[in-house]
Amino acid sequence: MSEFTYHADAPYSREVLGRRVLAWLIDVLIVAVVLVVLHLFLAVLGLVTFGLGWTLYVLMPAVPFFYTAGFVASAAAATPGMRLVGIRVMENTRMSRPTPAEAVVWTLLYIASMTVFAPILLVALFTRDHQTLHDILTGLAVVAAR
Repeated sequence: MSEFTYHADAPYSREVLGRRVLAWLIDVLIVAVVLVVLHLFLAVLGLVTFGLGWTLYVLMPAVPFFYTAGFVASAAAATPGMRLVGIRVMENTRMSRPTPAEAVVWTLLYIASMTVFAPILLVALFTRDHQTLHDILTGLAVVAAR
């Protein structure tokens, strides 16, 4: 487990928690649209290929993972929803964007917490900087963008 080091000049703010929820809603909407478009594409592809294209439906559950991990590992260090509400993911001790490996682990832990026991996300209500368990375990923090 990584230790959380609070930086007095870090761009933490009380409104990050509310922004995280709003960003999540925006990202869920975006992923839903992507999945609908992908579903329509695969349906047509399956018809054109006499059913062979339908085997690609097994890849659809991976879309939210690649969406989140890819955007968090990007130069912006934020999903489109996070960027719209002015937050991003930062490595906690260096206050730099997360490495691709950190982004993947953070995303896996986030998906595990949502899949296995979503109420564990309520930990953010009780931590000093409103960090979730997957933030604490990976040493990452969601902060207000400067």
